[in-house]
Order: sequence, then C-alpha cells, then structure tokens
Amino acid sequence: FALALVACGAAAQPAVTPDAPVMRLDEIGMYAVGYAYRGQPEHTFPIGWSGLFEAQTGIACQPFGEQNGRKAFLLHCPWRHGTGVTFQQFDFRLPRAKRILVRGATAMRADIVGKSDGATFRIYANGRKFLDVNRADSNWQTFELDLTSFAERRLILRFETDPGPKDDPSFDYSLWGDRELVLEGFRPKPVTHPDPPALRLSKLASRTAPDVVPAD
Repeated sequence: FALALVACGAAAQPAVTPDAPVMRLDEIGMYAVGYAYRGQPEHTFPIGWSGLFEAQTGIACQPFGEQNGRKAFLLHCPWRHGTGVTFQQFDFRLPRAKRILVRGATAMRADIVGKSDGATFRIYANGRKFLDVNRADSNWQTFELDLTSFAERRLILRFETDPGPKDDPSFDYSLWGDRELVLEGFRPKPVTHPDPPALRLSKLASRTAPDVVPAD
C-alpha cells in the first residue's frame, strides 16, 4: 500500500535539489500532502497545501508553534467522514555526501494528553519503512535515520500519521519536531550572479518638456 502511494504521489511532484548541508524541512514549501481513508484510494491537495482542519476531511498540515523548546509541525489524520492516514511527502535529488541523516522528534500536543489514545508516526524512504512508533505523551522522542545509501539518488521522503491503537482520531494532535535533512560532507557549489548593467544617472535628470510625456 505504501509503495503504491509513494509512486503515485511522486509522478506529479517536482524534486528539490539541496543547496545547503542542513535542510530544515519545515522551511521547504515544495511538498505533496494528502490522505487516504481506510481501504480507499489516496487523495492529494495542491503542492505545498497548508491548512488547519480541512472542511471535508479534518486533516491538518501546518507549522504549530513551539512545544518544550522545539518547533512543532502538526500533521493530523482524517476525522471527518471516517479516518485513515495523512501524509506529507518530500522529493529530493540527493547529492554525494559522507553521511545522509534525517533527524527530528515526535510528540502529542501537551494539552490533549489523556484525551487521545495516541497517534502513530511513520517515515518511509522510497517506500521502505524507517520509523513506526505510537505516541500518547507530550515528551519529545527523537529519531535519527541513516539514509546514506540513497546518496546521488532520488529520495521520496514521506511522513505519515495514523490514529492510535483504538483507531480513534479524536484529539490526535500529532506533532513532528525540528525535522532536518542533514548532508554531512556536502559542499554546495557557490551561486554566482552576473553584475547588473551600468546605470547612467545622468539620464535620470529632470528636463523641462512642452508636454506631459516623460523625456526619453
């Protein structure tokens, strides 16, 4: 199922070429986002969609302030008209690097602890599952995934949230914290820009003219 969704989403999604050794994922606006109800096909929103509790499904995908010293990103599963998974997916053309890591943390929003049975957090890289954990508390639990084997390849990096063990999406404020793509040893090529053409300020001088048409 995950492999099919990754392949479907990748076809229409433009790839991002890293331009720095550390890419903060919450600062990248080029991503795919969507959802899939249980036993139903995937549906996607426009590239880079962000919103809180979309009217039809109830999904959310947006920055969510700070919690316990980390910048949080809310990815809420569907809760209107059913439930299932919500995903946010990045497409990278990875360079050569000594090590390639994906770092971050997971937690539930502090003020809903006890109201939710928790949420399941998953990460896939080209369809292969690297993280699958259920969280029901608000303490950040960090993760570090080694994706060095994907160097100089296309990487479809997918973050997914799902309801907890009772399949109940109520109060599932599932937070990702401080997500980063780290490219150790990567030296991006400097970007150069040509000098602007010379500007002759004498041509900007005001001159008297017999009509209202500006002077050449």
